[in-house]
Amino acid sequence: MNKKFLLIICLLTVGLFLFQYRLPRRFTWEPSYAASSHQPFGCQLLDSVLKQSMPLGYEVVSKTPWALLHDSLGCRSLLFVGSHFSNDKELVVMARQGWRVLWLMDGPNDQIEEKLHLKYKRYIDFSVAGIVKGQKQYATVSWLEAGADGSNQVSARYEVLQDLIGGTLSVEDFDSLPKGFRVLASCQFPDAGGAYPIAVSYPVGKGELIIVTAPLLFTNYGVLNDGSRPVVAHLLDRVKDLPMVRYDYRARTHVEGDSALSVFLERPPLRLAVYLTLLTLLLFLFFTARRRQRVIPVVEPPRNNNMEFVRLIGMLFYHRHDHQGLLQKKLAFTAEEVRRLTGIDLEHEDDAAERLARRIGMDPQELRQILKDTRLCCQPDYPLSETRLCQEIDHLNEIIQKL
Repeated sequence: MNKKFLLIICLLTVGLFLFQYRLPRRFTWEPSYAASSHQPFGCQLLDSVLKQSMPLGYEVVSKTPWALLHDSLGCRSLLFVGSHFSNDKELVVMARQGWRVLWLMDGPNDQIEEKLHLKYKRYIDFSVAGIVKGQKQYATVSWLEAGADGSNQVSARYEVLQDLIGGTLSVEDFDSLPKGFRVLASCQFPDAGGAYPIAVSYPVGKGELIIVTAPLLFTNYGVLNDGSRPVVAHLLDRVKDLPMVRYDYRARTHVEGDSALSVFLERPPLRLAVYLTLLTLLLFLFFTARRRQRVIPVVEPPRNNNMEFVRLIGMLFYHRHDHQGLLQKKLAFTAEEVRRLTGIDLEHEDDAAERLARRIGMDPQELRQILKDTRLCCQPDYPLSETRLCQEIDHLNEIIQKL
């Protein structure tokens, strides 16, 4: 029974595991931009595509812009995601030295307002409710090219999901803009008049700073979407003449699947405390799991006191000279043994003596006379002596031995 129960539990556990394993995985719609993330707003697919398509190479790095600026590999193209980085001025310095910086902004930034005279305006708060429920709204993104007279002309229009465009840019002081500044892409929302810049080219020194206010275009979902994919291709085409690296400061502190333990492992003192705790637990399990040698006491088997009990009862009958009572007990015991072993009831069946005689090989007349004499001796008024008692008991013992 126990084996069947354990087998059923094991089968149910395996079945539940296979059921959970085959269930479709839920999407996480939180933007992470993580290189290892297969979620819609991760960058696993984007990175794999760029590694194959960028002519001079593509790499995802964990170095900060400061570290990239001071390494020995020279100028490259940088794909940077974020707006609240503490050293945004390094991006401007990198562009000044000849880098092509593709800055994907996801919120307002004081650096571009004070130094570049550009103002970020959040158009909508990011929400995936419309994407998930299928209630998609599209905005028209126009890609602009410089005409012969120097003015921007629309070369292509694309229908892009409105939820993928978080904000727009506006120019506060046109006179302060450097020569060569131009708008690369503008967006016209369905419920707003006019077109608003979402990608601009800002020349700085020897390089270029390209500011884009739609970072979600550069994700797995953006690459797979038919409307946003050409816009991504146009922007990457401007930085393909240099080797490209991608850095996201959130990828260093927030990776998909992080747990609370990763916070401890990132800091050396806390990491040492975790390791010491685990080592202590292992030592505790090792020393307490050993078999403890203990003296096993010798347990004597229980004694069978049935014979002592029978002798005690017999002695009570003997000292009281209750010969009829003792013979009645013996006769009842003999009848019970015969019923148990042969199924013959000596007390209630008329032909019991004949059937029992055939069974044990005795003369029926003799057996009938033995039972008759025994029942007669059991009568209360019959003068039963000790000698006659022993004879009757011997006859009954003879019957029991022949069964």
